[in-house]
Amino acid sequence: MFSSIHLKNSYLKSKKVIDSLVSYIKNNIDMNLCHYQSLNIEHVRKFSPYQCYVQGMHNGYDMFLLFVKLNDVYYSVCLKTIDLFSNKEITLLEVDIKANITTYDGTIIRCIYIPPINTFYINDVYLLENMNFQRHSIKYKFINLKNYMLTNFETKNCKYYIHMNTLYSLRDINKCLELIKSEKKYFNGLIFNSNISYIYIFKDKEIDNFKPAFFSSKSKIDHTKIFVMEKTKIIDVYKLFSNNHFVSVAYVKNIDYSHLYRSWFQDTEKNTVLCYYNEVFKKWVPIKIIDENKIDNESEKEFSSEQLTQS
Repeated sequence: MFSSIHLKNSYLKSKKVIDSLVSYIKNNIDMNLCHYQSLNIEHVRKFSPYQCYVQGMHNGYDMFLLFVKLNDVYYSVCLKTIDLFSNKEITLLEVDIKANITTYDGTIIRCIYIPPINTFYINDVYLLENMNFQRHSIKYKFINLKNYMLTNFETKNCKYYIHMNTLYSLRDINKCLELIKSEKKYFNGLIFNSNISYIYIFKDKEIDNFKPAFFSSKSKIDHTKIFVMEKTKIIDVYKLFSNNHFVSVAYVKNIDYSHLYRSWFQDTEKNTVLCYYNEVFKKWVPIKIIDENKIDNESEKEFSSEQLTQS
């Protein structure tokens, strides 16, 4: 599986090589979508707990991990994200991680590097074997990357180790906090992933008393309704009706939802669906096809975050 690679990581101090690798990154991903926005914890209330995910922010160096073949040379290197954004002088660090040769078709991973344990914790993936993942949901990215890493990365007997950061639904933020509190020296904040990524850095000793009760996993879901969803002649435009009265156009969050909705209408023009109300965009989001014979039961039912995010 892991083919031998020659001429790996040659001339990393050469300005020509550095410029070529930096140009590769900037030409293949949208850097505007890579910025982490600073967040006041009160703003988290505006996120939908069904479309937002949370991760612990490790205490280390925010890095881009790059695997690519340029001019017949295979590179596996990392560079500081802040240097890339600020156009500072770039320093490349050679990373001895064994990866399948196809990974060098072009893979860009966002991670935190913790030097004392020589470990990278993955927070995001932008490019995987030259396939752009930037506009996909973080959950979709992690599902694909988890499967990919099982067969394309060697994690034993390496100088460096690479692991995926644990991803939690926002409704399960307390589980994320339990992990952080059990390993406090390795964490300094939280990453929230919605349409874009936000970070919240803990204040001094704040983690010990950080309890966002408004995300209790036992709290009930608000703003859910059942509508008739109708297909239109325009791609990704679906009308929602209640009692034969037009209510609004459904909100299609991203390409994953687009593919999901198209699969619903392969053999029909309308479906009865459960929707939740997105407070940020003020629109209804279809999440599940409902059996018309069970509408009364479904409208009363409390749905877990896993059911909602998988639908």
